[in-house]
Amino acid sequence: MKLTFSSVLASLKKFLEEEFECAICLETCTDTLVNPECNHRFCGKCIKESLHKCNNECPTCRVPIPTYRTCRRDAQFDHIVSSGMCIYHPRPHDSFPIAFNMIHY
Repeated sequence: MKLTFSSVLASLKKFLEEEFECAICLETCTDTLVNPECNHRFCGKCIKESLHKCNNECPTCRVPIPTYRTCRRDAQFDHIVSSGMCIYHPRPHDSFPIAFNMIHY
């Protein structure tokens, strides 16, 4: 199998979309909160609404989450997500996508 820049970029994009997806809204996580009991991550807004409506349990594995405040912010995850998103949304003045620059340095 011949490896091309576009195939690597497509694989990376697919990985980012799958790994950084909120299990509730199925979009890329924003203002991420993590349940310390099971380490599942969700959008802050999504998990707050889910806990309010659905028995205070993890939507992915049903581990109890006593309160919204039990979940902790995951700023590092948000930073990784925002950095990863620029891979397939390069700035207009870049001659190559950011991923090319990141891979080669």
